Amino acid sequence: EHVNDYGEFVQALETASAGQPGDDGQAYEVIVTDDIAFSDGAEPLTYEGQLDLYICSEAGERYTVDVGGRELTAFRLTNEDHSNPVDYIQIENLEIAGAGNRAIAATGSIDIGIFSSVFRDNDRGVSISGDHQDEFLETTTIVSDSEFYDTADSGIYVGAGALHVEDSTFESEGGPAISSGIQLDPLVVEGSEFHGHHNSTSMGDGGGAIEHTVQVSGEPLTIIDSTFTGNSSSSASATTYGGAVYADTGVVIENSTFEENEADSGSAVYFSGSAEVSESRFIDNSEGDALEGGSIVGEDEDNEFVPEEHEPEWAQ
Repeated sequence: EHVNDYGEFVQALETASAGQPGDDGQAYEVIVTDDIAFSDGAEPLTYEGQLDLYICSEAGERYTVDVGGRELTAFRLTNEDHSNPVDYIQIENLEIAGAGNRAIAATGSIDIGIFSSVFRDNDRGVSISGDHQDEFLETTTIVSDSEFYDTADSGIYVGAGALHVEDSTFESEGGPAISSGIQLDPLVVEGSEFHGHHNSTSMGDGGGAIEHTVQVSGEPLTIIDSTFTGNSSSSASATTYGGAVYADTGVVIENSTFEENEADSGSAVYFSGSAEVSESRFIDNSEGDALEGGSIVGEDEDNEFVPEEHEPEWAQ
């Protein structure tokens, strides 16, 4: 269905929500053909259906869904009924702006795909949560070729399941670009950039760009071909850990750059467990070791530390 204003969008999602499995090949498509503006009295664009859902701009365009700074969520997507057969929701080629709450808030057991989209001036970009039922733990969220700017809170929060972020950009003076719930496993970041994020914490943890605080013994946080510049963690009352990355897991870091990040301990990365770090660069991060936490395993001779006094003992 094609939509070109807020009212048509609401109607399209109501129609989709009323659909039954088997209708139109078990998927519903909403194609945005113009910028969509929220007005006073508007409610979140809500989907509570049983069909897989695909929302995109028409071919060759990227239209904006603008909440206008109102204390609202732009999209509310839910599948809290575990007997509900919806499997997948995809959003592609949209810009979502000005949400005083979430740009996208999803609850329940849904695989989410976000592709080639822009999130700008939202309180939080993408928030995915659930009640930690087995179905939710098995979900996957993919964010690809997307951009997150000026989020006041986190760019992406995922409570559980798996999260894969690739070829995306995060730039903000707000909270972490990515923060996790206690049962997110695994988290993989590839080909992405993180600039200027700041985590102000009273808990003594940190992670200016990525805050991976989990309570499961699972796979390590994996970072490949990515760049972290000017991220920081601070606290008025506690030691902070991980200027760019804080992980309650082990880490695997390949061919990545950490520059001018800042924290009390682990100016670039703080981790638990073990770390495999290869062909990566740690440049002008704040005083102290750029990497701190558990034990280092694997080869490390291809890494570069500038200045050399930030080189941890294991790399010397």
